[in-house]
Amino acid sequence: MAAVQGLISYGPQVPDALDEALSNLYLSYPIRKQLPEVIAAFNNQKAVDVLSRHRVETDIGMRYEVIRSLNRLRIRSGALMFYKTGLQKINEDGLSPINQNFKFNQHY
Repeated sequence: MAAVQGLISYGPQVPDALDEALSNLYLSYPIRKQLPEVIAAFNNQKAVDVLSRHRVETDIGMRYEVIRSLNRLRIRSGALMFYKTGLQKINEDGLSPINQNFKFNQHY
């Protein structure tokens, strides 16, 4: 957790760098798998935007981690904007989301 706090202290440009790392298939899979949680730790709109771009990961494990991190962000902060249109686009492209009941804008 100290490493995550250290990254957060570098400022708002860090999610962009982590976005590139998340897209890098040459990066070790166990490291990539932890990145969505690290990005979500920023708890800001930039984190939502970065993670939202990765909702269509072809690797089901990575997709799960991304959606899980988005859901945690949604629960932690009601002020962040989550986009339903991305889920509709996934369906139009023929890909099915992991959980069709997953709703970004609803609170429990």
